[in-house]
Amino acid sequence: MESMEVKIQALEQGKRNQLKLEKPLVYEKVLKYVDKVERGESIAILQFQYDYRCNFACEHCSADKFMVKSARARRADTRRKFDIEAVRELSRQGDEMGLAHIVITGGEPMTYPDFDQVIEAIDPSKWYISSDTNGWFLDEARARHLKAIGVDKIQVSLDSMNADEHDAFRHKKGAHSRVL
Repeated sequence: MESMEVKIQALEQGKRNQLKLEKPLVYEKVLKYVDKVERGESIAILQFQYDYRCNFACEHCSADKFMVKSARARRADTRRKFDIEAVRELSRQGDEMGLAHIVITGGEPMTYPDFDQVIEAIDPSKWYISSDTNGWFLDEARARHLKAIGVDKIQVSLDSMNADEHDAFRHKKGAHSRVL
């Protein structure tokens, strides 16, 4: 019987091979991480909040103070926000630094009307792209679309296996069942 360690190593090697085929530029950056780790350096991940809009009102949310809840108020909001060109520049600078992993968070990224353009501006060929989500707008078709545009990983928030606790914490009835 194969040990768990051997199974994990085989799984990891499979993921690396897939990355090498699908995103060779990212794979080359990841190979350089081994040297950084051996030198005791940390491996940075670029994470940013493109927008603060969200369809939930979670108890723990630090972005809630920045959210504008109505469309009218959002149009009147003059606070500085990311735009597509800022994302493109952030991506360029991170790539020049040799970073390989970028995380889009929020708010709720699946509510961004220009999410596809954000991904395009990042340039998926140069990045392993993750996105956080509360899962409300995620279904199989959306997951396939996200993969097709270059998103590699979706991180879904689940605060409790108990549906009532999760929904209460998220202030959204039915959130637990949508996540699962």
